[in-house]
Amino acid sequence: MRQLFARVPLGASRPRQTLEQSGFTLLEVLAVLAILAIVGAVLIPSVRWSPDSLALETSGQELAAAMRSARAQAIAMNSETLVKINVEKRTARMPNGRELRMPTSASLKVVAARSERFSGDTAGFRFFPDGTSTGGEIFLSLQKRQARIAVNWISGATTYNIETIEGR
Repeated sequence: MRQLFARVPLGASRPRQTLEQSGFTLLEVLAVLAILAIVGAVLIPSVRWSPDSLALETSGQELAAAMRSARAQAIAMNSETLVKINVEKRTARMPNGRELRMPTSASLKVVAARSERFSGDTAGFRFFPDGTSTGGEIFLSLQKRQARIAVNWISGATTYNIETIEGR
């Protein structure tokens, strides 16, 4: 018959860890802290946002939300709504008269339907009661970041994304 457990003589004991063998040495702790400091020094600068960059992102989000709201209003009221973008003044006028201001430090480009170009510096996005729109895109750029608000002409859906531009 096989024995499952080894027999230990009565007076023998298992070897115990001494106080010196448990835990970490000071050198090991310092090595881990040094590695964490290096990783932190590399990651922290890439996470920082400048106030201008935050203003760009906030403006892009507000403009996309306003476009979605204009579409919802057109559907709910069963009438056309118009959002006018003034490139020179860097403003967007909503159907309810509210005006959004975009950062003056950002460059602004609007791609809109020919029928919605009102003057050299003003273009519009029209939303219809069935949810469709005239469509187009708005680009807000600052330093190496660009916010893009796109309005689909078939569905009227507005999408927003922000990305880093290479080569600037």
